[in-house]
Amino acid sequence: MSSGNYANGNTATATLTAGLGGNVKNAYFLKIVSAATGGTIINYSDRFTLSSMTGTFPAAVTAGLQTVSGTAGPAMQNDINAAQAGNAAAAASSVDPSVYNVPYTLQTGTIRYAPMPPMPQTSITAKNASPQFPTSAYTIYHTIAGTPNAVTTQTAVQTFSTSSRENTVRPPRSADKDIGLIPL
Repeated sequence: MSSGNYANGNTATATLTAGLGGNVKNAYFLKIVSAATGGTIINYSDRFTLSSMTGTFPAAVTAGLQTVSGTAGPAMQNDINAAQAGNAAAAASSVDPSVYNVPYTLQTGTIRYAPMPPMPQTSITAKNASPQFPTSAYTIYHTIAGTPNAVTTQTAVQTFSTSSRENTVRPPRSADKDIGLIPL
């Protein structure tokens, strides 16, 4: 659908003609193209049926529909998050690791470098909070200050990993109280 009414922002309305395509079960789906920085992400809806269609599909579409089972739409295309993660890893590997040790306020240029933040501990042991890093100087502007010197901050690549597992203990149900069963 290249044109339609998108006034509500979260809905789209379009008029379809009966001769647009064939009357085939689960032959139709919606293609949603989302613009993002660095490209697009394309998602597809689940398949659905349009009844009372009088048109025909091209031979290639008819052959493709014969391979479809179920209502799942096509897979997502152009996963921009994976591409950005790959680009970030490539960019991070080309940067000298020592730049992350230079205090942020002493760096110049449009890209500033920050160390990876420390991971939180598994328990709180400190009784009084203390700053982990010295405070940064700041300026209070009373008029428009102009373009900032730093355009972006690049943080060091994470150097930790996590793991998790499923909780296999069944939660208590209200029926358990009725018959005196309480899980341990």
